[in-house]
Formats: sequence, structure tokens, C-alpha cells
Amino acid sequence: MIKYFTAILFGVVCVNYASASCRGAITETTPTSNFEISATDEVVIDKTTGLMWKRCIEGYSGTDCKTGEDTKSTYVTALQNIASLNAGSGFAGFTDWRMPNVKELRSIVEEACNGLALNEEVFPYEDTGSTEDDIREHFTSTPRSYRESGATWVLGIDFDDGSITSLSVGSSNQDSQNEAAVYRLVRNAQ
Repeated sequence: MIKYFTAILFGVVCVNYASASCRGAITETTPTSNFEISATDEVVIDKTTGLMWKRCIEGYSGTDCKTGEDTKSTYVTALQNIASLNAGSGFAGFTDWRMPNVKELRSIVEEACNGLALNEEVFPYEDTGSTEDDIREHFTSTPRSYRESGATWVLGIDFDDGSITSLSVGSSNQDSQNEAAVYRLVRNAQ
């Protein structure tokens, strides 16, 4: 138990005090060799999980994911956008895209990075750098257990540090606004 606690404590210290760069003393959790990038650079297959991911978050495209604007939206709008995509021509020849669950999205968090916990060789990332425009919180399809009466929540991933967060997706309280976040699409590759 003490060894486990020390490992967790050491990991937290490394993440909190590491520079914004990657590949320090912590072993990579998402090395580029674990992924197969498509010839068109549109999708990537995680050879470990068997999941196919869109390389860019919704709203962005291009080999560097810098073309376009983020589709920061409410959860309901995100689900509607995914349904519309699949009902139309889909993406990269597939029409079974979905929002990942928290476990799936957490599988692409790069633990060796701080400031952006993502392997940017595999998942290029557009970030405006503005806290107002922060696009690091991503929706998942995983509901969060009861939090407050009249509200609905899902778990999300904050790619600033890879932490799991709660995002409001609906409330009966008119004073409470639904949160907006970005999302990355996934499908089973097999």
C-alpha cells in the first residue's frame, strides 16, 4: 500500500511541477508506435484498444488540425451533430461514429505530458491559448452519478492535465446554464 501511495504521490508531483513539455521521467502512455495513422491523416487506429479516432476534435480538419473552428457546444447539440454526420455521408467512409465513453477517451491521455496531456504527433491539437476559448474539456458519453436534484451530468476529460471532470448537460433550474465543451469522435475499428 505504501509503495502504491508513493507511486501516486510521485506521479502527482511530476505532473504538477513538470514543464509544459513531454517525455520527462514518466514513461509514455500513448507512444506514437501504438497508433496507425491513415494515409489521408483523417483518422488514427489505436492498436492497443482497437478504436478508430478522428485525429482532430470536431470543427477542425487538416493534417495539423488547425483548419476551422472548434465545435464547442452543449451535450445535446453534440449528440445531434454526431447523428447528422452519421445520417449523411459520415466521415472517412464510416457512418458509425459516436462520442467515446470516459474509459475510451481517457485511453488517449498522455501521462508524460503536462499543459496538454495528449500525444500531439498522433492527435494534433488547436488551442487558442485563451482561457475564454479553452477547448481542452471534452464530453464523454458516460453519465455522472447523482449530483444535485433536477440536473444531469456527464463525465468529461480535461486534456490540460488528463483529469476526469463533471460537465452539466441539463438542468431544470432556469438559472443554471448547460456547459459547453468540445468532443472527439470514435468508432470500433474491427
